[in-house]
Amino acid sequence: SFHISYLAIHSLLTQKRKMKSYLSIVIHYFLIVAQLFLLYSKLSNSNVAIVEAMTLDIHLKPSMSHTGTSCLYKTAISANQKLHEHFKTEQINFNHTIPHITLYLTEFQDDSNHDKNIVNKITETIRQLNLHKLEVSSSSNNIAVNGSYAMLEIQLDEEGMLQYISDTIVNHTMEYIMSNQPIPTWIYDLPEPERSRKIDYVQKYGSPNVFDEFEPHLTVGYDEIASIEERKDILKDFNADCIDDVIFEIGVGTVGDFGTVVNELVIINLESNQKVTPRHSVLDEGTSFYMDHIKSNVPRTGTVTIEEQ
Repeated sequence: SFHISYLAIHSLLTQKRKMKSYLSIVIHYFLIVAQLFLLYSKLSNSNVAIVEAMTLDIHLKPSMSHTGTSCLYKTAISANQKLHEHFKTEQINFNHTIPHITLYLTEFQDDSNHDKNIVNKITETIRQLNLHKLEVSSSSNNIAVNGSYAMLEIQLDEEGMLQYISDTIVNHTMEYIMSNQPIPTWIYDLPEPERSRKIDYVQKYGSPNVFDEFEPHLTVGYDEIASIEERKDILKDFNADCIDDVIFEIGVGTVGDFGTVVNELVIINLESNQKVTPRHSVLDEGTSFYMDHIKSNVPRTGTVTIEEQ
């Protein structure tokens, strides 16, 4: 009888200990959940930025001005219409996208602080550069077909102004880009040393097409179905009739398929600014830039002089 009573008491105490252990575990997890909830509430009500990627294209924008419609703009529209007339598989439509000459295309850090988001930061930065309206020239009056793309190639001017504008925008906005951006797969098919250089630029600047890899152009078509020969044949008699033009605006826009700009977020007018021209300087490496840079292919930063119009 005593033995039975002992076993009953022991069993009861064991069950109580187990219940106490289970209760302790429940309380522990409840406290963890409560702490997580409080942390989430603090973050939701604080100014802590939630950083996301936003792909933006900073570009020269051929458009209307006091002198009329840009001839580059007219050329882009006409060439694109011609491609649509002959190929139903043409993907770029300027009824829905914007003709442009890319200066810098990459992923930027977009945060939740809408009082000063990434577009505002970029806009303020570019305006402070005091850039002037820019004269540009096409490399020829023919449309080039490279793979799936059809484009009007833009010439780098002898003064180095177009290169300078692209480089300056890269140097002054790169602090806002997303880090660790993926390397585009097509880069691995390039020969050396171009492959390594482009990989390095993606890792540092978020774009393979900056500095000495900057090749300005105005894309007028994209077609993966029609053959290159067919498209070249249709465009061979197309006369762009636009060798020289003046750009009065820089745009910042969102990016769609095939490198298109689908929505202009900001337009920065360059017409009223003082003229900014490159001035020879010396890099840490001992290489003068602008004209010398075009020959030596050395990325750089530098100084400018401001001249009265």
